[in-house]
Amino acid sequence: MRRLLIALGLIASICGARAQELELPAPPDSQVLLSPPPAGFAGWSGIYVGGQVGYSADRVDFGNNVNDLAGYILRDSVLASAVSNFTVLPKVSTSGTTYGWFAGFNSQWEGAMLGIELNYNHTTLDPSTADSETVRIANDAGAPSGHHFIYDPFTVLGTSAFHITDIATLRGRAGCTAGQFMPYAFLGAAVRACRRAADRDCLVYEDGLSGQPKSSHPSPADV
Repeated sequence: MRRLLIALGLIASICGARAQELELPAPPDSQVLLSPPPAGFAGWSGIYVGGQVGYSADRVDFGNNVNDLAGYILRDSVLASAVSNFTVLPKVSTSGTTYGWFAGFNSQWEGAMLGIELNYNHTTLDPSTADSETVRIANDAGAPSGHHFIYDPFTVLGTSAFHITDIATLRGRAGCTAGQFMPYAFLGAAVRACRRAADRDCLVYEDGLSGQPKSSHPSPADV
């Protein structure tokens, strides 16, 4: 038994010596040098979807919006051509909240990116206006010799309104990645939909009788 214990002790001593011989201590102040990873690009490729809430403002120039109606009312009158240059209605500003969704796809080639996006918003914009224009018109068509026809006052009164409910845009995009940032430019087209047709009314009057002269004045030579 004593010989066996001595033998085991010798084996353990030899194994410990072997282990110490195999250890290679690192030299003092040593540093491990690792090669840097290759340069990469932020990933912008793929499909994306999302929702949005916003605010929309619009300015509408109604201007000569009722001129064609006035021209139709006066189609058999000598004054039909007179209303073509009228600016009866003013410009109107309107605004409202919007909400909707967007979806798109980007394709990336290293630092370059191309994409396409569809954007839809629902809103309620209701621009409307009412105004009139009163002028004095001298028109001698049909007047007796030596007389003048004077239409004074000659008034065109109009109202106009329409209702914008849906706005959609489709646009292409091109960009250049810069780390976590991507400057880009886009080009596209927009469509505005009106669920209700535009409302327009027009009234033309001259002293209560549309298209009729108020008075016939003799020329100075006949006075």
